[in-house]
Amino acid sequence: MLSPGSNGFPSLLRDLEKTICARLDHIDAALQRLGGLSDTVKAQDDAWESNLPCIPFTQRAPAAELPIQPVGDEGNIGPEDTYRARTSMLTPRNDPLATLVLRSEWEEWSWKESDQSTVMLVNSRLSRRRVPKTLSHGEQRSRAVPWWIVVPNRPFRLCWDLMTSFLIAHDMAVVPFNLAFEIGGNPVSDALFWPFALFWTMDLPLSFFTAIYRGCNLEVRMAKIAIHYLRTWFIIDVFVVGSTWFEVLINLHDGILLGRIGKSMRILRVIRTLRFVRVVKLGRITQELHDRISSEYHHIVLTVVKLILTIVWLNHFIACGWWAVGVSTSKAGFENAWTLHYRLEGAALDWQYFTSLHWSLTQFTPAGMEVSAQNTPERIYSVFVLLFAMVTFSSFVSSITAAMTQLRQLHSRHATNLGLLRRFLDSRRLPIDLITRILHCVEQRVGQQHKEVQEGEVQYLKLLSQPLKAELTLHISGPILERHPFLRRYAEVGMEPMRQVCLEAVERCLLSTKDVLFSEGQPCKRMFFMVSGCLRYNFKTEPPQQIFGRADGQDQAHEALPESAYCCEVSLWCPWVHRGTMEAELMTEVLALDVSAFTAITCAHDTVNRFGARYGKLFIDAMQKELFSGAREISDLSVFEHDTVDDLVERAYLKQAVHSPVDLATSPPSGEDDGGEPVVRQWGTLPDREKSASPLAEPRQA
Repeated sequence: MLSPGSNGFPSLLRDLEKTICARLDHIDAALQRLGGLSDTVKAQDDAWESNLPCIPFTQRAPAAELPIQPVGDEGNIGPEDTYRARTSMLTPRNDPLATLVLRSEWEEWSWKESDQSTVMLVNSRLSRRRVPKTLSHGEQRSRAVPWWIVVPNRPFRLCWDLMTSFLIAHDMAVVPFNLAFEIGGNPVSDALFWPFALFWTMDLPLSFFTAIYRGCNLEVRMAKIAIHYLRTWFIIDVFVVGSTWFEVLINLHDGILLGRIGKSMRILRVIRTLRFVRVVKLGRITQELHDRISSEYHHIVLTVVKLILTIVWLNHFIACGWWAVGVSTSKAGFENAWTLHYRLEGAALDWQYFTSLHWSLTQFTPAGMEVSAQNTPERIYSVFVLLFAMVTFSSFVSSITAAMTQLRQLHSRHATNLGLLRRFLDSRRLPIDLITRILHCVEQRVGQQHKEVQEGEVQYLKLLSQPLKAELTLHISGPILERHPFLRRYAEVGMEPMRQVCLEAVERCLLSTKDVLFSEGQPCKRMFFMVSGCLRYNFKTEPPQQIFGRADGQDQAHEALPESAYCCEVSLWCPWVHRGTMEAELMTEVLALDVSAFTAITCAHDTVNRFGARYGKLFIDAMQKELFSGAREISDLSVFEHDTVDDLVERAYLKQAVHSPVDLATSPPSGEDDGGEPVVRQWGTLPDREKSASPLAEPRQA
């Protein structure tokens, strides 16, 4: 062992100085490629140099004079080896493209060092004020419609329409029955009369606050809604509601009216027939229910149920009419009325009704019964019913048959294709485990297709205009993309670029069990968002002792990605190569955001371009600090916690507000012109946007 007084000690010091200088030059060159040192790296560099022996440093020798030697297993690992190992983690092995350097597209709008004083001023001025909360996709849409406007497809209006359907169905069944069989008041009808009258009375003013569809747009302006209602249903509703309260007046003063007029019951019959006008509304409500059903199977079932109920109601109405004709002819002096001939006028009410209903059903079918017409008015009524049944019933039967055939085709098509697949697999003599996997995958895919139809399968989507198609894709993909804080704020800064991103840069991918989404070493060109299912990320972990050369092997690590996760965000801001392999644990659907398309769309809009460039610069700087500190390994997964990403987004958003606060006022969506009518603002009114931007405009004045 050498001592300070030995002859070889000065030469050893000179060799050590050359080695250290060469390694410092090598580190400086690597850091220049990375864009400079961060504060954390400088602190580690100073701490490392402070621990070196006190040697009088002369001018550094070039790195070529003494090559860098790897640290052997016998040697001690110094701080410089730790520093070199951490910097080597910044790029994937054998991949020079994946360096943590901001993409050239974002360099034009990235932050400059001279802007730091302005940022400090903004932070100090805004420290006493709360930054506006980032609105999600649903919150922005709900803010667009005034709170007093009722949207047709909202839950409140849906429940109201269902109640309306129930009341109309009640009137369609009860009113003809009471008129035909001359049923007076009973406790049940008297108890239901007042709630029904109040409901129809409230429905009248509510129609002035219910939004309407004009072409492809939703009209929420009260003036336009009122004009439309006054031109369509207002007069009819006022007449029907007024007749209802007139019926209340007759019931309250029944004795007086009987004494003066003597025709109150006849007046009530005429008034009650006016309720049938509301039947027209039932068609609109059922159509809205059809529009809310996405499953083809449920749509067919609802159609069949509607046809059957229509046939039942027609027979109920004809049966009531048949009894009314018999009673009227008997009162008119016909001795051979069918009610008298079959001795039904003194029978029980249920026997009277079901006998009439039985006769009505026989007019629609080849079956017969003992009841028949006994005079000319009854024969005329029977002939008209037969003609009506011959035309309408055949149409109803054919519609029901076609619907049932369509249901069978849905099942038979699947059974036929599955049988062909089994025959194909059996003929190839494949292993039984592979056949089972294939059949299981097909069953999952078929079930997924029944739950959600893909865009390419819908031919009518090609008929939509470009603005309306962009709005559709925004509502489908927007909520998934806005799980990420940056894209949520991105949509608030520029809604039009967000529409374009959802339309042109987003693609849905379906993965079966064990399907690979991406593999290690492949260039990363897309960012992925989970929609449903589960993904497993496999990557090679490198413990510290393996990084420094003490071992050669690498351990395989696994991490499962649940729903609502995202990965590969770093590819948006710098060239990237996948560090691991992502595969599906079960049937999975992901949303892929194309990096090139997203970058091109963002760079074409100055507002979001500045915001994206500043966030990307902050993201890369924060990622370098995170990796230099050795807190975590680099991978394709989300590098930072959600709160950290929120902080980076808000810092970039504050910088955006300093440079152009006016750009934060998002313009309303564009749509097709509908006959010169203004397009409905679905994403907020101008005063709301000015209010959200005003807190950020005050520091600029200072």
